[in-house]
Amino acid sequence: MLPERLTDGRVVVRRYRPDDVDRLAEAVTASLPELRRWMPWAQAEPIPRGERVDLVDRFIATWGEDHTVVICAHDDDRELLGGAGLHARIGPGGWEIGYWVRTDRAGAGIASAAARLLTDAAFEHLDAGHVEIHHDAGNVRSARVPRRLGLDLVAIEPDPPVAPDDTGIEWRWRTTPERWPGERPSWPPPPVVTPRLRLRAAHEADRLRLIEQLTSSDVRRHLGGPLTHDDAVAAMPAELGRRPGALVLADRDTDRVVGAVRISHERGEPEVSYELSPEVWGRGLATQGVAAALHRAWAADGVEEVIAVTQTANAASVRLLERLGFAPEDTFVEFDAEQRRFRARLPLATAGP
Repeated sequence: MLPERLTDGRVVVRRYRPDDVDRLAEAVTASLPELRRWMPWAQAEPIPRGERVDLVDRFIATWGEDHTVVICAHDDDRELLGGAGLHARIGPGGWEIGYWVRTDRAGAGIASAAARLLTDAAFEHLDAGHVEIHHDAGNVRSARVPRRLGLDLVAIEPDPPVAPDDTGIEWRWRTTPERWPGERPSWPPPPVVTPRLRLRAAHEADRLRLIEQLTSSDVRRHLGGPLTHDDAVAAMPAELGRRPGALVLADRDTDRVVGAVRISHERGEPEVSYELSPEVWGRGLATQGVAAALHRAWAADGVEEVIAVTQTANAASVRLLERLGFAPEDTFVEFDAEQRRFRARLPLATAGP
């Protein structure tokens, strides 16, 4: 059973009480413009007091099956700073954390503190197998909470909009007892799934497929040309999957490698590059894979800005970068061809996929 009161010496997360009704109404009303942007329940606010009494009674009555809590100041648990919850709605052994903070207290780390307390408690008291945080891709403020806590971004998938500012794309973050509280090796990371791809570290079984890409004249047309087989073999690391920033793009259903994406620092700042097998060109997979890799880099590696370099003649790559929100910066000559450098701030304005 979850304890009815948790604290870290700064905030208190506690079970609802009947006398919270009016405090909840005041906090919600004070924050309604922001809450309506992202929260489906806020679309019906403000609700009559009688309905709010029933709502708080339900929060109290369902304790143990679900855990909806208030976030309060440590020195006064009558000062309602926001709300949160541990919800049993993501399958056996899983608990999803939700949270909101009143607008005049946003940006002070309150949601992060509450989410940390609830995650600790889920593993300690509820025997949770995993804890997740879900939010719309456009809600960057919400995304900073799991990012700050070290949760892994594991899925970027369509989700029907339920609030005015929703993009229709959901980010799902996860942690497990083994990876909490974020003190774990950052590479290789857990896979990130999109509607059609699985971004993951390479496996030894992928080696031949990756060599095929390095020696393909189609794949390498704008990447300096194909490598010889011997050069491709030499270019591959002895142990696949251990090169930070390098991920394969695998078909989500079959796990067959269809491309690769890498974020390197060879030019002195984060740079994204990618390649895709000709058999899947024209299906939007490159856009989906590059976007997901960049979102993961922001979420897990703290990358705030990234460049991309492509040949000016590579019209498809130029369109991809522009579609993702990259802006052209300059041109230069490399490998006897004009190259165009692009730059973008993360997370991308185009949420994808």
